[in-house]
Amino acid sequence: ELSPYSAPTEDTRRSFVAGNPRNQVHVVPCYGKSTYDIYAERPVLCSGTVLGNRAGMNHFLTVLVSEFKANNQKSNLRCKSPHTTDQWTMNWLYYNGKFSHRDVHTRVYPWGAGPILTIGKACMTEKRKQGAKDLITQDEEGFIMNIYDRIRSPVVHQHDRCGQWILDDVLLKHPEIYSRD
Repeated sequence: ELSPYSAPTEDTRRSFVAGNPRNQVHVVPCYGKSTYDIYAERPVLCSGTVLGNRAGMNHFLTVLVSEFKANNQKSNLRCKSPHTTDQWTMNWLYYNGKFSHRDVHTRVYPWGAGPILTIGKACMTEKRKQGAKDLITQDEEGFIMNIYDRIRSPVVHQHDRCGQWILDDVLLKHPEIYSRD
């Protein structure tokens, strides 16, 4: 199921769509432009925030690892690790329907909803500097909110890209939620 929302903003300098040079340089030499063009306008999915039940995660990892093994057998050096990374390979697999299975249902949440909110790109300015705050919603205590259901995001991913304000507004005010142990 594809998400109807793609990013925290339509400003391409502040959103992360798959049709970007970092993705293209890894995907097109291995898989070709036609399979890349299928999803060039879709959001980049974060390989660091995949969740699922045991069957779903086993299926996901089997497909991903099998793809890495198959790519490493190809004569094209641009298909082999480390050129193909988990992020770009996972996005290609997802948008080309490779995770589909009769017993496994894959779901992508809209940005600003679901159990994990990846705020890294939203905390980057249009000039690619850390510390932007304008696309992030917080409650009265400073916690990061999912923008669609207006609840505190259970997990916030890539908060380190938010700069000093995340430290001041959230982590120092609520030391019980963050430990360096």
